[in-house]
Amino acid sequence: MSGYGEGSAAGRGPGEGGATWRPPAGGLTPDDVRSIQFGKAPFGRRGYDEEQVDAFLDQVEEDLRARYAAGGGLVPVLLTGADVQDVAFRRAPWGRRGYNEEEVDSFLDEVQRTVVALDRALAEHGIAVSKR
Repeated sequence: MSGYGEGSAAGRGPGEGGATWRPPAGGLTPDDVRSIQFGKAPFGRRGYDEEQVDAFLDQVEEDLRARYAAGGGLVPVLLTGADVQDVAFRRAPWGRRGYNEEEVDSFLDEVQRTVVALDRALAEHGIAVSKR
């Protein structure tokens, strides 16, 4: 289970030309990422390394906060939708059951859809997302 605590929803700022930036409805928020909990892998399966998944989700949360807080100009992020789609995690150490792979993969699919939708909406408001 992710060892995440509480975070705050990011604010909204004006986009290019003073238009108010509003994220698309239905996507994940940084708080959703912070509060996600995954079950253990089934007996006989190692699952994903929990520390590696948690570290990746910390970055996802940070990047989502940057996207939601965008007030114009350039939004520096580390992860793109392709990065989320292509991530590969180590197996949990021998003798341990890590996170359930299907649960993690399903959540990452939702993260990837959210990142793509946010980046598209930001671009429509003249706000660029750039990898740092």
